[in-house]
Amino acid sequence: MHYFVRSRHYKINPFGLTVRQKLYINSLTQELGWDEGHLRNFISKYYHKSALDSLTKQEAIKVIESLKSIKFSQKR
Repeated sequence: MHYFVRSRHYKINPFGLTVRQKLYINSLTQELGWDEGHLRNFISKYYHKSALDSLTKQEAIKVIESLKSIKFSQKR
């Protein structure tokens, strides 16, 4: 497992987005009830990227935190 995580196969793009981050973002969007178009618009508006796969690792971390805060605010 440690070999796989450090390998290039774990990264989706050359900028560092990982499979785990992509799956977690997709999971959060499903919990929010968003479709793929809604997520694409969110990423386009706030991160100026055309798709989820074009995010860097740092941007993906920010997207995850944003989605978690949106989810938390909807529970209130």
